[in-house]
Amino acid sequence: MAFLAALWDELVLLVVMLVVDGLARRKGHELRAHLRRAWWLFGFSLAFSFVGTALHTLGYPSVKAWAGRLNLVGDLAGGYATVSITGLVVFDLVLPALRTSFNKLTAELLVGVGYILATLAVLRASGMDAGSVLTTSAIVSGVLALSLQATLGNILGGIALQLDGSIQVGDWVQLENGKQGKVVAIRWRHTVLETRDWDQLIVPNAVLLASQIQILGKRAGQKVVQHRMTFHFAVDHRHSPNLVTEAVAQALAASPIEGVAIDPPPVCQLQDLARDGRDHAANYLVRYWLQDLDRDDLAQSRVRIRVVTALARAGIPLAVPERLLRLSSEPQQKPRKDERPAIVDHLDLFASLSADDRADLAGALQYSPFVQGEVIAHVGDDPRWLYILTSGKVSVLARGPDDTAVEVAQLEAPDFFGEMGLMTGEPRTADVIALTHVDTYRLDRKAFERILLDDPPIIERISETLAKRRVALEAAREGLDFESRKSREATESKQLLHRIRDFFGLRG
Repeated sequence: MAFLAALWDELVLLVVMLVVDGLARRKGHELRAHLRRAWWLFGFSLAFSFVGTALHTLGYPSVKAWAGRLNLVGDLAGGYATVSITGLVVFDLVLPALRTSFNKLTAELLVGVGYILATLAVLRASGMDAGSVLTTSAIVSGVLALSLQATLGNILGGIALQLDGSIQVGDWVQLENGKQGKVVAIRWRHTVLETRDWDQLIVPNAVLLASQIQILGKRAGQKVVQHRMTFHFAVDHRHSPNLVTEAVAQALAASPIEGVAIDPPPVCQLQDLARDGRDHAANYLVRYWLQDLDRDDLAQSRVRIRVVTALARAGIPLAVPERLLRLSSEPQQKPRKDERPAIVDHLDLFASLSADDRADLAGALQYSPFVQGEVIAHVGDDPRWLYILTSGKVSVLARGPDDTAVEVAQLEAPDFFGEMGLMTGEPRTADVIALTHVDTYRLDRKAFERILLDDPPIIERISETLAKRRVALEAAREGLDFESRKSREATESKQLLHRIRDFFGLRG
């Protein structure tokens, strides 16, 4: 009967483990690794119980003593297998399905308590005195505690870190020595950090508890990770601080920067002026908030490039170190060749202008670079500029009925855009975004207005050029034949002529 009862218990446990094994195969490798331990314990239980029962049936007194010991080991292994499979079901299957979870160390600690209770239950069922076992265990535990103080301190530290939740997996932390890393695991004795150099730091848990640890990007009451960053740059003090800060702030806020928070927005501030009359530059700082701490270097590079490009558009160069000015009398770089006259000469929009007028326009062009992802023009903006694209590619995005952005064209150098706004004063009807690094030259309305006032007849030739450009796009989209295209060009040219004259206050 005892053999049949033991066999029945083993069969029940086997069925449970087979069911759990089937569920574990859907959950991934880690859960199956936990189940493998339960299978080993079940195998030991089955083997020792079978051998013990077989020896017991022989009936020899000396053999029965060994049979009892083997059965006891089998019962202990069976109890441990039961605790292991129960812990797996509760902590890895049931609680996640209920959207409730225990941290890893707490779950393992509870399973460990289950092993102790299973041990006491099996020993008591076999006729042993549980009290003497506990007394002996306490003495042994005391001796081990004295000899393993450091190890126990790390284990207790790991439990404390898990229970209070002060450090969690996924947090970026900075140690007292300045090293930073991402928490990837909190184990019994140590915590594992991964650095940005693809290295691992193994930090004893007791050290973490005894040290002042900075958790990067975390603030009470906020779920979003944002870590403030600062960098400095210098500009010759002869440039107005208002112009510098405004140019940089506008560039940083004009379009999102990947990995950088929108709220709070990046800021640019004047930090210091020339000290004691020795420095020739004013010092500025830019503050922004990182959201992607895994790729901080890339985000920092994007911010710096955006600042340098914004200063270049505003015609504000970065300051040259004072010692370099003193030691070197040679220019640091060759002056850039003026390509503006050639740009205007090759632009069909201005082909009807005289050589003198084209030279005047070339002198009014302003070099304006943009970085990839930067918004060059916004829908609804005041059309102050005509942009001449000399290198790179841009995307033209129109707004759909539900205010979604739809790409209607891609322009690649050499090309131009913004001409309708410059000529008629119409607000921008599309966003223009740099797909690559882009070099453009901007022409403002005032420079063009002076030429129109001096030579009003050129408006007719410009309106014809604009009409051909617009109708060519419509013809490609609608499949217009030659006659329809010519008719629409004539109509479009007349309409543009009246609008340009009205905008500039010229009457024909």
